[in-house]
Parts: sequence; C-alpha cells; structure tokens
Amino acid sequence: MNPDGSPLVWNTTQTIKYKVDPVGLGRLNYEQSLALVQLAMSVWESVDGTGIQFEYLGPEDTDITADNKQEYRRKAQDERILNRGQRLTRDMFM
Repeated sequence: MNPDGSPLVWNTTQTIKYKVDPVGLGRLNYEQSLALVQLAMSVWESVDGTGIQFEYLGPEDTDITADNKQEYRRKAQDERILNRGQRLTRDMFM
C-alpha cells in the first residue's frame, strides 16, 4: 500500500530487484529465507501474461531491524530497490 492507502503497483516492464536480510526472515535462517523468497518470485514469474521478472542482488549488508529500517529504506530507494513513497511494513520482514 502507498501512504495514501492506494495499492502499490509495480512497473512490470522493468526487472524488480531485491535483497534478502543476511540473518534470515523471522524464524528462518538466511538459506531458508532465500529459498522461500526465490520460490515465491518464481511463482509470480511463471504467471502467464504478467511479464514480471525479479533479480536477486545478494544479501543485504546488515541485519534489518526496527532500529535501522529507515536507514535501509533510504538505501533501498537510492539503489532503486524500493519505490519512493513505498512504506516499509512489519510484515515485509516477518
């Protein structure tokens, strides 16, 4: 969701780049997290007519926590991983 409550819509003509937290997501370790995320991305890529593609850029440099999420957000925006105005939500990390 965008800050105004409207749905977040990705431009599917461009590859969506992503990184994974180096210590894992929730109770999953890094390897389990990466496998889960890559499986989910492959499901979306296989949907006919979407044209959506993802590119894994490697692990994030540091563990993403509630204390550093704003720093991560600025960095992700600079690297064009996160759209400007897109909000980080707790469920992105769980």
